[in-house]
Amino acid sequence: MLRDALACRRPDTVILGLDILDLLQKPDVLPLAKQPADPDESRLLVDRDGHPNPDRPLQIWRDRIATTLTIDAVLDGLATPFDQDLEQSPTMTRHGFNPLHDYRVAAVRQGYRELFAQKNAIYRQQYARYPAPAFLEPSRFAGFRYLQNIIELTTAHAKHLVLFIQPYHADYLDMLHDIGLWASFETGSAH
Repeated sequence: MLRDALACRRPDTVILGLDILDLLQKPDVLPLAKQPADPDESRLLVDRDGHPNPDRPLQIWRDRIATTLTIDAVLDGLATPFDQDLEQSPTMTRHGFNPLHDYRVAAVRQGYRELFAQKNAIYRQQYARYPAPAFLEPSRFAGFRYLQNIIELTTAHAKHLVLFIQPYHADYLDMLHDIGLWASFETGSAH
């Protein structure tokens, strides 16, 4: 996304939120030089060297066909006219914010405590499957390499880079501690 933004206009400031999920992965087994290419390379406006990407137009059409000619897409298209309740339908404001109207009915019926409990149970089950990585060699993790690329691109083309750790809820942080990911969270944040 940053390379596409740079191809259109040089930003003054890049703001990047860091999330522990981006780093919960196994370290690479292959040496860095033999890592597979990023599967999204064909979708970018420009390649790593800043040249126009000749594969992009064909990939955009492949993506359009793959996402519109599916049974799910057809069924969703048929259901859309019947699901136009503005009080609870998912939407975005003109500034790109999703006010999550679709949670209103659930909050009224179950309460916010139950919504948090359900979400935390899903996180707990999902995160329990992740390995607790030790970030002794950050370059062995794809998430850190992506971050390094972003830092290099930003320092070369923008005036400011702001990195921040997402403002997690205390329940979320407790869950990371309870399932054994707290040390990885602290170590990853320090890098």
